[in-house]
Amino acid sequence: DTPQMAILSHLAKRTGRSVEALRLLVLQHDQEHPDQAVFVDRTGPLTEAQKQMIDRAYCEGTTVSTMCKRFNKTRSTIYRAIHEGRAKRVCSMTIGAMQSPIFERDDADEVLAQPVARRGKARLPTAKLIGPLSDALKAIYNRPIEPDEVVRSLIVRYNFLKYRAARLQSAICKAPPRASELNQFDELLMKIDEARGAVISAILPVTLSIVRRHDADKPAMMRLLWIAHRVLIEQIDHYDPAVAHTFESVLTNRLLRSLTRPDGPDGEVDEAGLIQQLLDAGFSAA
Repeated sequence: DTPQMAILSHLAKRTGRSVEALRLLVLQHDQEHPDQAVFVDRTGPLTEAQKQMIDRAYCEGTTVSTMCKRFNKTRSTIYRAIHEGRAKRVCSMTIGAMQSPIFERDDADEVLAQPVARRGKARLPTAKLIGPLSDALKAIYNRPIEPDEVVRSLIVRYNFLKYRAARLQSAICKAPPRASELNQFDELLMKIDEARGAVISAILPVTLSIVRRHDADKPAMMRLLWIAHRVLIEQIDHYDPAVAHTFESVLTNRLLRSLTRPDGPDGEVDEAGLIQQLLDAGFSAA
């Protein structure tokens, strides 16, 4: 017996109707409502609604084997639908990279995609700056402020990874999606987040030093730090490493302007929310 006949036989016993009557009823339903078909023809194409259901199930962690049974389709059909859904998400992304001629160099991957070596003399935050903070926040802000040459290199690497992702995105959107390209794109997104987090880590204490200029109680300081983090993350995307001004000076000026007219989140900001904001941007507290 086919799976369909087994289901119909079970329903016939439950309802007291004949298998044939139920078969005709289901057949009529599937013909009138193909997007909501009960029994899908294994050889027929997937509907757009089914593709969306498969994509949603994939994102929720449903196995391909389970989807094969659910939609009565082969593994290759299910995988095509999954790749199509992944490609649609890739093509809907906006990836803005600060362009540079050095990205076109033959050795760009070897030079620019590698981790940035720390060089020069970093500055440590003073005990006075981090002294009043809780242990959790001290662990976040008690890190060296890297010299400008390191920060610039980190931002160059960040933009180069975005440049590579944008080129791969263009290729994915112009041709039938391939799993290898989609996987490569996902890996690039992870590297981009890590690269942004490295920039944040290299300069983060500056945000605290500017916020501490305001004589604010703890709830107000948490709110100002949240705003300062947002400004920092935005400036990483807008800063051109080719300009003469250091990133720290550009960030400081932007923070001074933003914190005089604070526009923060609704409600109070607690320490957990403040730390999570940085983690979401790729920052690593380790």
